[in-house]
Amino acid sequence: MSHLYKITKDNKKSKAFLVFLALFIVAFTIRFPFFFRDYIDKDESTFILMGQAWADGYLPYLTLWDLKPPITFGYFGLMITVFGKSLWWIRMGGVFIVSATSFMVYAFLRNNNNSEKKAFILALLSLYFSSLFGSVQGVMSEHISMFFYMGGLVVWGYAYKELTHKKWVLWGLGGFFFGLSAMSKLNLAYPILLCAAYISLKFLLAKGIKNTLILSFSSGLGVLIGIGVTAVPYLRENAFQEWWKAVFLAPRAYAVFHWNTAFLLLPIVGVLTFLLVKSLQKPQNKKSDKTNYPLVLLSTIGMLGSFIMAGKVNGHYLLQCYPLIFILCAWLGFERYLSSKKAIGLFVIFCVLLPFESYKEYGAIYKNKQVHGTYYNGEGIEIPAYLKKKQRPLDNILFLEYHIGYWILDKRPPTMAVTHPSNLFRTHLFPYYNKRKTAQEELSYILDSLKPAVIVIDHKNSIFKGRGVLETQFTKKMSQRYTKDTLIGKAQLYQILPFSK
Repeated sequence: MSHLYKITKDNKKSKAFLVFLALFIVAFTIRFPFFFRDYIDKDESTFILMGQAWADGYLPYLTLWDLKPPITFGYFGLMITVFGKSLWWIRMGGVFIVSATSFMVYAFLRNNNNSEKKAFILALLSLYFSSLFGSVQGVMSEHISMFFYMGGLVVWGYAYKELTHKKWVLWGLGGFFFGLSAMSKLNLAYPILLCAAYISLKFLLAKGIKNTLILSFSSGLGVLIGIGVTAVPYLRENAFQEWWKAVFLAPRAYAVFHWNTAFLLLPIVGVLTFLLVKSLQKPQNKKSDKTNYPLVLLSTIGMLGSFIMAGKVNGHYLLQCYPLIFILCAWLGFERYLSSKKAIGLFVIFCVLLPFESYKEYGAIYKNKQVHGTYYNGEGIEIPAYLKKKQRPLDNILFLEYHIGYWILDKRPPTMAVTHPSNLFRTHLFPYYNKRKTAQEELSYILDSLKPAVIVIDHKNSIFKGRGVLETQFTKKMSQRYTKDTLIGKAQLYQILPFSK
């Protein structure tokens, strides 16, 4: 009997490995051509700069600054430390993160007694939507945060099915993953709190105060450890205040409520809340495929609620919703189509046609190889090559676009405020890291005191375009002190005039 159990267990492990391998191969295939692009999203370029500084021994927020918790930068710092300065390996790590997150969608569904075929299809769709459409082919903070969040959700979901406090190690482990997810993207605190409150209330009603306290302590301690590990390096450097301001205070200042966002998302939140109430009215058992239905609904409600509180919904924000949405799709009841060869055939065709962006990018890197002799492409690659070839000054450069160029040149942004170029205009965040109080002061300090030898902007869509006083200030300084150097793709290079140095 024990021999039979071992065979069954080994068989499950083999199937799980094959599922992960299949997801990894698909993720690699559709994301591979983007390994060679200079930058896919400006945020990723900023994360790389922050990660490189950490790999060089400088903690985030102390020499460079951006509005993300430390774990996001830690991923890039780790990849650079282990594999060196390589876009290829950074984005290869992204393949693993996306495929692992999709596998956890599969694992969550299987743990809730969904069929292997249904679980795999929904995991595959989650993978596709996390890798296509827009600027999500790079490694985003949302990818990293959902890797940890789904880990926490799978662990808590497994422990919750048993409805016992005795699995305190699992509650703590799940909490730890959740803590790391919040330290990748702070908005995940909302869904974490909702899930924790729901589980605690469920335990209180079913198991009493003592068991609820054990559960709450185990899971809460795990969350706190996940958050606390990011503070340890700052405590050692006597820089805890900088960590606190960047991780907790600055995001609060960044979030601005907008009714437009609320009106867009509140109806969806209302529908999800209705489904949540309806699901709680039905008795559930361990064999039900809806045992963890409330956890997923609460996670989605919390996620959308965080967007409402932040006052905006960017396209890449939805990366945090896709795994949850496709888990919820499992309860739509499409099982009858899974046995239809025609339906499966149409789904396969759909999957083959969907990555049109990848096919286009394959053609682009092939063409770039034929013309330039390398697969790596984009202004962020070509500008550093040009500057080195023409022996232009490299020690004092300002990238107001294509700022991945700093990394290629082994340089850093001239001030913390332009680590991400758009941070120059987020003056409400200046009190948390900058001595200067306005964008005009910061720009004047850069142009008048630091005097960059080379300035790079987008020749059609300058970041100052339409910004009134700032645009006038920048244009005037450029006309007085700089001359056009060359145009590389969309990037216009300016060189400082000799008398202005």
